[in-house]
Amino acid sequence: MTTQLSHGTELRNKVLEGVNTLADYVATTLGPKGQNVLIHQKDRNPFVTKDGVTVARNVNFEDPHMNAGAQVVKQVSSMTNAEAGDGTTTSTVLAREILNQADKYINTGTSPIEIKRGLEQCLQTALSNISDIASPISSADDVEHIATISANNDSVIGKLVATAVDRVGKNGSITIEAARSLDTTLDLVEGFRFASGFAAAAFVTDERRSVCRYEQPIFLITDSKIEQVNDILPSLEIAARENRPFIIVADEIEGQALAALIMNSMRGTMKVAAVKAPKYGEERRAIMSDLALTTGAKFFQQSMGDKITNISLSDFGSANSIEISKVETTVVDGEGDYEKVEER
Repeated sequence: MTTQLSHGTELRNKVLEGVNTLADYVATTLGPKGQNVLIHQKDRNPFVTKDGVTVARNVNFEDPHMNAGAQVVKQVSSMTNAEAGDGTTTSTVLAREILNQADKYINTGTSPIEIKRGLEQCLQTALSNISDIASPISSADDVEHIATISANNDSVIGKLVATAVDRVGKNGSITIEAARSLDTTLDLVEGFRFASGFAAAAFVTDERRSVCRYEQPIFLITDSKIEQVNDILPSLEIAARENRPFIIVADEIEGQALAALIMNSMRGTMKVAAVKAPKYGEERRAIMSDLALTTGAKFFQQSMGDKITNISLSDFGSANSIEISKVETTVVDGEGDYEKVEER
């Protein structure tokens, strides 16, 4: 493949062309009068969406410089989605405008470094002003109002979301599943969530939401660093025999072991995912212990002389479902002892 090089004004123009073209498509979904976008991916059924980040993910260009500009704005949109869960289209529109205005100043001779410094100062002022005018959510009615708007003014979904938020509390977790009937329902189940995501994007099963989701998974939980395929071969054999998705939560998983899991996932040979353990030190150990209790798994600890090569079916944990994003993991209805978790 031939390397294409560009710099200066020529490069900026191409990058901005990619940014503006992407933003034009995404911006059509903005606000209460936003339009739907029909997306058709190869070998998949077409679908309609009004979600800015979903539209952005599906816009690509053959020109590498245009594509580079588009990828930068996609990162902005994805980061907003991961942090706030909303405002992806607004982020794209703001990013486009900032880049275009910066280009105008550069063309008049302003130093890009000075523009960067000015933007950093403006950011602090903007954050301060937003904080001053922000209206904290103070009631279930506020939640319902916001949810209804986000659901394209569907009051049924708005009320359901408000009820869900009220029932799980501030630190609870809400997941969405496709219904097997025409009814939209709410189920309250025990679960466990921690701030660490998948070890590789190859484990994603839902491209639109950039998450890995499995039903009825089994878990291997260990504080070991896993590098060799032989370390996880017994676990893979058991998971294959049980015909269930296999989730590894470990201090580190890399090298041949990670490569083998990625290969299995991409080929569709097995449903697998690897998650890096959250936090560090004693806090990590405590979270891993809670996860083991929640799922009913044995916590394989190096300090106790545990070896994952000696694993048996009874050592695995299990749950009704799991959802893994780039930044967090949610285990729903683990088949462990939640009372022991509360006692801890």
